[in-house]
Amino acid sequence: MTARDGEHWRTKLDTHLRALLERATSAEADEVMSVLVLVRQVLGAVSQFEKASLVTKLAAARKRQRRERGKCEGRKGYRETRPAMVERARVLRREGQTLAQVAAVLAAEGMMASTGRPFAPGQIARLLTAEDKRISKQHRRPQPMPSQRLQ
Repeated sequence: MTARDGEHWRTKLDTHLRALLERATSAEADEVMSVLVLVRQVLGAVSQFEKASLVTKLAAARKRQRRERGKCEGRKGYRETRPAMVERARVLRREGQTLAQVAAVLAAEGMMASTGRPFAPGQIARLLTAEDKRISKQHRRPQPMPSQRLQ
């Protein structure tokens, strides 16, 4: 029995009991009201039990999905929807490119953010894993000094 079924039966029973109540004498009316209260309480308890069972079942399903897939709710990220682009960003970063340079290369290759605009360096940082972000200075290409750039 679903919540919708419970609501249907509650409405139907309520209609029948009210019709009975209208035809009853005052002595019978008290008894009909008692029955009406009892039936409503029982149907309410059944509905509450169904709701609790559904919540428990859904929580277990979300927990199982998190265990199997690592993620259950929320929007899918670029790692799930565009893994090739994320891998390209990782490769560029491991080659020593800065976040801004990675964003520029991805834009030049036609890989844009979901808005259709180029990625910002902060977005690139969020794409990468912690390991990719911690590339030490010794692995990066040496950047020319400002005085060397002018020459």
